[in-house]
Order: sequence, then structure tokens, then C-alpha cells
Amino acid sequence: MKKKVIELNEVEKITLQEAEKNGKTRAFRERCHCLQLSSEGYRVKELASIFRVSEISIYTWVKRWETIGIVGLRDTAAEYL
Repeated sequence: MKKKVIELNEVEKITLQEAEKNGKTRAFRERCHCLQLSSEGYRVKELASIFRVSEISIYTWVKRWETIGIVGLRDTAAEYL
């Protein structure tokens, strides 16, 4: 499986850390945590196993983050795309 690593700058790291701590839903907090782990070098297959979702879900979360940022990780993010 191809390694999918996102690069996060310091502001993005802080944003995801705070969102993970303070997010309203568990799913949102998990997506934030997932992206942090991805930036640390975890592979998509590993992330899918950790978060008990499909690899497609991981790629979708990354794409939403890259496209619209933190809003893309919300449960209702699809309405912003």
C-alpha cells in the first residue's frame, strides 16, 4: 500500500490538536487525530485499522482537509464541497 503522509505546518498541528481536544463529536476528534498520525508517518492501512474505517475513508478525510481545511473534518463537511 502506498504511503500517504500529509505535511503539517506548526499552525495546522496546533489547530488539529485543539480540535481533537475540544471537538463536539467523537468522529470529528478521531479525524483530527488521524491526520496528526498521518503527518507522523503512519500508513493508510495502519490508520484504517486504528480508526476501524476503510482505507477509502482515510483518503477522503485527507482530501477534505487538503481541500477545505478543518471544516472538511466536520460531520457535515460534504455540504461544503
